Amino acid sequence: AAEKLQPALASLLDYYESNSVRYFTAKVIGAEWYTAVVMADLYNETTALSRGKGVLPLAGSNLLLKSVIDGNDTPFIYEKTGSIYHYFMLDEFQDTSEMQWDNFRPLVANSMAGGYQSLVVGDVKQSIYRWRNSNRDILDHQIYSDFRAFPVKTETLRFNYRSSREIVDFNNRFFSFFVQKLSAYDKLSGVAIDFPAQMESLYCDVEQQFAGKEGSPAGFASVELLDCGKENFEEVSMRRVVEQIRELYDKGFRANDIAILVRKNDQGAAVVRYLLEVAGLPENQAYNLRVISGDSLLLKTSLAVQFIVSVFRHLNDRNDRLCKAILLHGYRNYVEPRRAETGTEPDHPFDTPGWVAGANVEEEFEAALSPLIRNLEESLETTGLEDMIIRIAADFGLFKMNPELPFIQTLADSAAGIRRVVGGDIAGFLKWWDEKGMDVPVSVNEAADAIRLLTFHKSKGLEFKAVLIPFLSWRIVEGKGRNILWCTPSVAPFDRAPVVPVAYSDKLARTLFTREYFRELFNILVDNLNLVYVAFTRAESVLWVNMPRTGEKERINTYVAQALREMSGRLEEIPGE
Repeated sequence: AAEKLQPALASLLDYYESNSVRYFTAKVIGAEWYTAVVMADLYNETTALSRGKGVLPLAGSNLLLKSVIDGNDTPFIYEKTGSIYHYFMLDEFQDTSEMQWDNFRPLVANSMAGGYQSLVVGDVKQSIYRWRNSNRDILDHQIYSDFRAFPVKTETLRFNYRSSREIVDFNNRFFSFFVQKLSAYDKLSGVAIDFPAQMESLYCDVEQQFAGKEGSPAGFASVELLDCGKENFEEVSMRRVVEQIRELYDKGFRANDIAILVRKNDQGAAVVRYLLEVAGLPENQAYNLRVISGDSLLLKTSLAVQFIVSVFRHLNDRNDRLCKAILLHGYRNYVEPRRAETGTEPDHPFDTPGWVAGANVEEEFEAALSPLIRNLEESLETTGLEDMIIRIAADFGLFKMNPELPFIQTLADSAAGIRRVVGGDIAGFLKWWDEKGMDVPVSVNEAADAIRLLTFHKSKGLEFKAVLIPFLSWRIVEGKGRNILWCTPSVAPFDRAPVVPVAYSDKLARTLFTREYFRELFNILVDNLNLVYVAFTRAESVLWVNMPRTGEKERINTYVAQALREMSGRLEEIPGE
């Protein structure tokens, strides 16, 4: 029996080896083929809508310019614009997309052919907008091949005029080790393309020289490994951030000297809310914990505003059981506990009593909220939207919650501003809220003496005396959402489609798109490297970073800790090891 089975098994294995790549390729293409169809339909619909209204989407301007320039010489372009330019300066060139460069390149080439000079300014280490189609390769090497007929002079700025000697020295040493650790990412091992060498080449000029005067005030750089135990790292870090802010104040820093940098807006919203919550505690009353953040101070981040909107939803449809459950949840877990307090915030402002809706939602709603809402209804019928908001906030005691006052005031002001559009119509107000209102930012005075809070991306190009980075812990390859790659098949029958969408995952390593998979993985690693570089180089005098002591191997803090350990020569346990 074995003699008969062995040839069949060998034949089966041969068939698998010969066809597995095509099989897995078909699977990844089939999984996202619907995406291609939807994108095609969406493009056709938006094109027809734009033509019908005689408008051009801003996103289509580069494509329009390319269609005008493509195949035409530069004098034709100048004839159309009515102007002639001899000199060009392109700033932030590392964030240029291929289509943008296709539009600019003939103009620059014509200028150089006429004997004029152009200037390109950029830093591949600060290329962090790849999700906007920026391509750092244009600055890294393509520009040299595009202008090989002309003398291209490269000048690297070696001196750092921003940061203290300690910050400069720390970043010089840290990134020399950090690049080595990330370039040794295990999934890149054994790949034909030498990605580690490419990554190290991008950072070959990372070292800078301190340009300050001798005797300048000393700086400070610290990466704290926080022991979280069973607690959430974000909450532990936010408590530590408050302590760090107090220490900075005690050393003479002002609020507008301090910036808190986060990777995502939801992290910024959590920081803003926490600082608002703890500002009234006795130990913090002597310190200014006001925060300015255009991205994180949105109306939808306020629990008080969410509660007010839920009241409006109930008034608009009193039979909506889901709305009743949401309203009761907000009341039990947020409004009622704080109404019972006497101006002192709870020890753990993010914890709630944990009320959840049960089978008796209707009965509990009638007992707890119906009497309060009935008291509102008579007066609400004869008032404007902004007065309704103020009355709801007053009757439910929301004005006693100091952190929520800016949000409630902004909601009332916005309601007054849209009065001409929606009048006193609650349904119109709710439509405005769902479409635009939830993303209205709370007005802030940029000149105010307050701590700045920005995302890494918004901080690029800025500088602050003290930089706090509370959450240096994220997955290198994000698990949420889908990263779609548009690949060009070169093997039949897949090449019948000029381009196909495939979802980025480790599965691609077994398909015809192996090269695209490893190139994307390399780009993701460089994106992470550049994000850390941008964040660490914003500081003038103080750089203070928090990250968990232990963590998963696939998280950025693991590689940061490895680099730090090698820097210091210490043998303490690090994340992932």
